[in-house]
Amino acid sequence: MLQPSKAIVWVVAAMFVYPLVGNSTDNQWPDSLSQQEIAQITGNANANPGTGLSGAPAVVQPKYKFLFFHTQKDPNTTAMWNAFQSALNRVGDRAEGKEVNIETERDQTLRGWYKFGGSTTPLVLAIAPNGAMMGRFVQRLDEDQLVNVFGTPAEEASERAFQQGKMVLLCVQNESTRLNKQALQGVRAFKSDKRFNQMTEVVVLDPANPLEAPFMRDLGIAGSPTTAQTVFLTPPGIILAQFPGATTKEAFMAKLKEGGCGPSCQCLEKPASMANSKPLLTQFFGKIAQRFARKDIHRN
Repeated sequence: MLQPSKAIVWVVAAMFVYPLVGNSTDNQWPDSLSQQEIAQITGNANANPGTGLSGAPAVVQPKYKFLFFHTQKDPNTTAMWNAFQSALNRVGDRAEGKEVNIETERDQTLRGWYKFGGSTTPLVLAIAPNGAMMGRFVQRLDEDQLVNVFGTPAEEASERAFQQGKMVLLCVQNESTRLNKQALQGVRAFKSDKRFNQMTEVVVLDPANPLEAPFMRDLGIAGSPTTAQTVFLTPPGIILAQFPGATTKEAFMAKLKEGGCGPSCQCLEKPASMANSKPLLTQFFGKIAQRFARKDIHRN
C-alpha cells in the first residue's frame, strides 16, 4: 500500500473533498470544472482531466502547483514557509510554488474554491497538472510528505474524478493483455447508461508503464498482468471490486447495490430515461466508504 507519509496526505485530502457520510456538499468541489477554472487554479491553460476509453494520455503541463495560503506572518507560518521552500528546492523540477495571501481579491477566489476559512491558515495545497488536489496540509507541514505527494498519471486522473463525486472504472490493459475487448464491454455499457454516465469516469492504466507501478501496488495488482483487469472505485477512493477479464454492466450494478444498500436493493432498477441518480449515488458513496474503508487506496 501507500508509504506512510503519502498515505496520511491522501487520507486527509480525500476526507476533505468528499464527506464520508450522507450527501452533504459542504466540502465538495463543484460538480463540473471548466478548463478555464482548472487553469485558474493550476496556472495551466492546457489542463486536461485525464484519459478516456481511447487510452490517449492527458495533454498537461508536467509540473505540479504547490500553493501556500497565509494571512499573517507568525512563527508557525514562518516555520511552514521554510519547510515549503525546502521541499520546493528538492522537487523544483517537478513542482512550482506560489505564495497566496488569501486576503487579496484573487486569493479570495481560490479560498472560495476550497471553502477554507481564515482559521485554516497557514495552508498548503498540492495540485496536479490536471487540477486534482493531491495533498492538503493545514497549520503543519512535513517536508517529506510534500515531497512525496506526487501521483501517477492514472492516479491523478482517478483522484480528480473522486473530487468531482464520480465513480472510476479503471481499465488496466494494453496491447499485450488478453480479453481487452471483453473487459471493455461492461465498461462501455455502464458508462453509456444515463443513470451513470455523468457520474462515471473511465481511466486507462497501462500496466507496462513504469510510472504506474506505485498506483498498481496500492491497488493490489502485482507485476504485469497478462489479462485485462477492471477496478471499480467509488469516492473518495474505495475499491469496490476488481474484475479480471470480461465485465458486464450488471456485475458493476450488483457491486454498487451491495455496497450501498444490500444486494436486494431495487433503487437502481428504474429505467435509465426516468432516473436522476446523482442524489442516490451520492448517498451510496457515503455508505460504501463506511463499509469498505479498509479497501481505501489512500490508506496503509
